Amino acid sequence: MSDPVVPLFPLPNVLLYPGAVLPLHVFEPRYVELVEDMNAAGLDRIALALLQPGWKDRYFDQPPFYEIGGLGRLISTQPAQDGRYNILLEGLGRARLTEAPSARKYRCVSAQQLDESEAPTDGGKLRQQLLDALSSWSEDQVELDPSRGVSYLSDVLLLTLGVPIEEKQRIFEQLDPVARAHAVLDHFGAAEAQLKRLGQIKDQSGDHAAWN
Repeated sequence: MSDPVVPLFPLPNVLLYPGAVLPLHVFEPRYVELVEDMNAAGLDRIALALLQPGWKDRYFDQPPFYEIGGLGRLISTQPAQDGRYNILLEGLGRARLTEAPSARKYRCVSAQQLDESEAPTDGGKLRQQLLDALSSWSEDQVELDPSRGVSYLSDVLLLTLGVPIEEKQRIFEQLDPVARAHAVLDHFGAAEAQLKRLGQIKDQSGDHAAWN
């Protein structure tokens, strides 16, 4: 059975994680056409890919994208002003995306959904480390299901960290949830250490300015 061909929504700074719900404001004519075509045909599958560095010079052409992206489902479409749309995408899984012919203004891809390897356990030390990190880092700003496994928790923590988007893409492409979890926890540890150093400087200087 061949892989499905779906519309592509490439973006320079956003990843679609499995299980996540992503709001997008659609205003470019080619992506307005994409949404309207999907609604008219009753289709809901869509792919989201991260554009590779250098995309600015070719944004309105066909800049290259990373081949591992997110396969999603269009779950809501709300008309906005001036023919624009607000949409919600639900992440269904990671997928290998290959450019496919398109007769429309927007691009299409063949999307091969990728299976992740299983974590040894969802109740072990690694899962608890992720829960502890999320509890101390997100300050209740991220809603999550604490019963979920290592893969999901790693993705949520990665989403909250101020890691360069290319590094997030590299970790996103990791199909081994244990390896991905360790990579995310390494970044969390570095971010936590940096905040502690900043906190020490603040205490010594008497500067009590709040973080935004």
